Amino acid sequence: MKRQEKSIGCKISALMIGLFLCGAILTVFGQPKIEVFKDKKTAVEDYRAIFVKPDKYGDSTLFVGTKKGSVMLSRIQISATPFNPVFRPLSFVQPTNGLIKDIYFSSENGYLVKTDGIYMIEGNSASWKPLVSIKDLPKREGATAELWGISFTDNLRACIVGTYFKDNSDDIDKELLLCTNNINDKKQWEEPKKPKEVKTEQLQLTNIYFDKNTKRGWAVGTNGVEGIIWYSENRGESWEEIKAISSEPLLGVFAIWEKGVAVGLSGMVFGKGFGNTTISTTVIPTKPNPNTKAEEGDTVEIKNTSVSLMPKISEIIQDKVIPKVTGIVKEVKKSGMLIIKEIEVDSNSDNVKEWIKKRFENKDINPKDVVVIKKKGKDNDSNTITVKNDTSDDWKKIGVPLKNPAPILRSVKFDNEGNGFIIGDNGTILFMKSGETMWKSLPNAQLVGIDLYSIVIDGNYALIAGTKGTIVRIEINPVKK
Repeated sequence: MKRQEKSIGCKISALMIGLFLCGAILTVFGQPKIEVFKDKKTAVEDYRAIFVKPDKYGDSTLFVGTKKGSVMLSRIQISATPFNPVFRPLSFVQPTNGLIKDIYFSSENGYLVKTDGIYMIEGNSASWKPLVSIKDLPKREGATAELWGISFTDNLRACIVGTYFKDNSDDIDKELLLCTNNINDKKQWEEPKKPKEVKTEQLQLTNIYFDKNTKRGWAVGTNGVEGIIWYSENRGESWEEIKAISSEPLLGVFAIWEKGVAVGLSGMVFGKGFGNTTISTTVIPTKPNPNTKAEEGDTVEIKNTSVSLMPKISEIIQDKVIPKVTGIVKEVKKSGMLIIKEIEVDSNSDNVKEWIKKRFENKDINPKDVVVIKKKGKDNDSNTITVKNDTSDDWKKIGVPLKNPAPILRSVKFDNEGNGFIIGDNGTILFMKSGETMWKSLPNAQLVGIDLYSIVIDGNYALIAGTKGTIVRIEINPVKK
């Protein structure tokens, strides 16, 4: 049952030696606040998966999957102080030894992914029942399936990833990728159209994620030599392979709208949508009083000062010719500072076309993609415009602040506001605030020696599951008490 972990684990164990990461609890106002809870009753247990299910009464049920294959739950208020969940176990209809990989709730029903199959819990039931066994999945002669990840495009359609191992062996037979239009019908699982000319030897898929906004899907893994990414733009009905971009296996992926992040061994982090061109600007409202803050519906003049290609922020190219560009503010967001979230420019204007031509060296960029402005400070301080010039295969390596040797990064998650987290071994937590482009390390002395596996974001809080009965709660935007 540990075959797939063993196949990747030889590289993982070597990276564990000598890694040290420590720090104080972050309580500085404006920075995420970290709290660490360790369940003394299950201190010898590893928490591998986590899910928060809110209810209409303001409370939540916190589900935690353990390495030994059981599921614990606690009725809590996520924002309660102190954070002190009390866990009790949920039973299974029949004994199971599969390693828990993921927990997901769709409407009222919950789905649990183990290496040996998928389990379901209905409504307020107190036990999980088998839904799909690996024996129910399309069979390969002389091979046994092992599941590693699941993702949904809607309440019923889902795809799973994993590996077929040769019977009674740790040798890989083939990657596993199956989809269904009805998660509750074990007979509907089938293999979608996979990338052409893909070498299947030593190929494993370790994680999958669908962006429900766009129905696009991403699957990551390894071909035995390099980390790979597969991409689907049609709910997983067909897949194409993005070129191998990592020298190490990839273990986690998350994508929302135009942004995506994939993480893996040796601190590997790759981003999609982080290579956008960003222009530092001054935005001046064309009201009679130029010191008036821009509001929705205002016409603003955009004066460019410099342009840089992210994430290479240091490479600044000074503008020489600045055509006059104006736009209409569509949305203003106030969050301690004035942020013009979106601006609309006249796509047919000659000066806009000239502006784009001069800034982007005749690249094929739609003027309608020149939409995002961030305004720092008060009135007319510096701003940034992001030009969304993004494609499905635009994955680039991202530098992140990690100690040497680099830890294994296991999971990544963003909330709807754009706040992002990457987690991994030895208490590694990386955070990127909405609107920013650089990851920051959030060290905590209590997490030294703790490996972090799974993360879920619920409103203003992120909850992370780790080894030795550890749950981490992070308040993303701490409220000043």
